[in-house]
Amino acid sequence: VFFFNDTATTEIYTEQIVGSVRCVQETDTNRALCYLKLNQFEKALVDAQKSLKINPKWIKGYFIEGEAYKGLKDYAEAATSYFQTYSKDTSNTEAKNKMDACVKIIRSQQAKQQLSLIHISEPTRLLSISYAVFCLKKK
Repeated sequence: VFFFNDTATTEIYTEQIVGSVRCVQETDTNRALCYLKLNQFEKALVDAQKSLKINPKWIKGYFIEGEAYKGLKDYAEAATSYFQTYSKDTSNTEAKNKMDACVKIIRSQQAKQQLSLIHISEPTRLLSISYAVFCLKKK
């Protein structure tokens, strides 16, 4: 039984990555989960992004990327990653709720630091779903 919150498990996944090309996408995201549990958000982000380079449609990769960005307190990037998750699977209410929570934090920061929130929307599908990019800048 593997637990996601210990260094030994992280090392096992590292060995799997080195030894197996076929399972790299899943192994990267599993190791990223370990890094998240160890609060090693930079490493989790690297692994999540590696899995997304292999498969840009990998929903789990976007969700874990969002978790890593949230751990790094980069709420704009986290919201974008959660949005990518939700836009690919609209039944994923956890991703939507986390995206909404990040937007709420951004708006709170906006009010506290007198920052303006810029929302740039670009269509990613023929439907009415947009890709949201949030930037904070001083007024």
